[in-house]
Amino acid sequence: MTTPTPRPDSDATTLCLACGFCCDGTLHTHTVILAGEVDAVKNLGLTVGAVQDRPAFQQPCMMFRVGSCSIYERRPHVCRRYECALLKRTLSGEIALEQALRVVGIAQKQLGVFRSRAPDAVSFMRYLKALEAAADAATANMVSADASQEAGPAAPVVLDTEASNHVVALVLYLTRHFGESGGDQ
Repeated sequence: MTTPTPRPDSDATTLCLACGFCCDGTLHTHTVILAGEVDAVKNLGLTVGAVQDRPAFQQPCMMFRVGSCSIYERRPHVCRRYECALLKRTLSGEIALEQALRVVGIAQKQLGVFRSRAPDAVSFMRYLKALEAAADAATANMVSADASQEAGPAAPVVLDTEASNHVVALVLYLTRHFGESGGDQ
């Protein structure tokens, strides 16, 4: 078995600038930064708050504009060192840049379908977190409802079965190709 040839950094730049899912709220709800980076991140124009007592900025990143990072060359250290699973596979030579770009393109098309179904969603990950909260609340209401009283309607988790299936398929695709997604980066 031969060792894959690592890809050059230019491939990383090309892939990252074509993708942006770590910036637009597709994979994360926020980005945790180091305490020593707070001033530098604020100087870039980002609003720094706290998430679980750690400094962070919210996703989608306000510097992600017109489909890419507007401060890419000056981006925070945490952004520079972040590598999704697709980027790692590309940099290791496991897959070609062209194949990785096709994966991004498919995900972008599917996110476009999602956005057309949920036009008010701030981002895909925030939408998922809202669905999770609604499902948790509905479950809590059902569990805590008195047996003699109706629990009332549960908050709708998705609009219809087709939308639900699309969201599940998109979560699986993103997880498979970009790695575990969730709260923070």
